[in-house]
Amino acid sequence: MNVSDAKKLRVLEDENNRLKRMLADAMLDNAALKDLATKNYRRLMRSVELCRI
Repeated sequence: MNVSDAKKLRVLEDENNRLKRMLADAMLDNAALKDLATKNYRRLMRSVELCRI
């Protein structure tokens, strides 16, 4: 492997790490939104049940 190949590899590794971080952030956002939606749904269902009484 020559110097040029090593530089290209380094750039690709950096890009790969950046993309992995972006994916991890998106997955965390998705999990947080699902958790929030679940809590909001449960709250809504409790209020609907209270209205029926």
